Amino acid sequence: MTNQIQRWQERLREILAKEKEGEPADRRTAIHGELQKLAYEVGAWTRTVTPAGTAVAGIEELTRNIHQALQTLSMIDACKTAADNAGLTKDALQETRKAQRTSRIIAIAAVVSSLAAIGSMVTAWTAAMKT
Repeated sequence: MTNQIQRWQERLREILAKEKEGEPADRRTAIHGELQKLAYEVGAWTRTVTPAGTAVAGIEELTRNIHQALQTLSMIDACKTAADNAGLTKDALQETRKAQRTSRIIAIAAVVSSLAAIGSMVTAWTAAMKT
């Protein structure tokens, strides 16, 4: 999704850069049409509210609405990434807990083994002292 958002942002920059080219009336009409298409793609509101009702949004409103839609999409994408990372962290934590349990078992086995070795040494020492 991030790549798509970046492509839309770049397309918005390209459309707005055209504002300096050609005749003012022609370029505003062309830009308006391109902005409306982009607004539909990103899910931005293409109308404006007036006291008489709603009307087609102008270039400034479309640009603002597209920016807001792209910001919202970026936040949604960031939240999805954070949720994915939280899931990975949870999985890693579970694996760490398993490894800790295994380490504890190995440590207990080492202590028991050491106690057995000490017992054998004590038995051998006691036998040697009797002779």
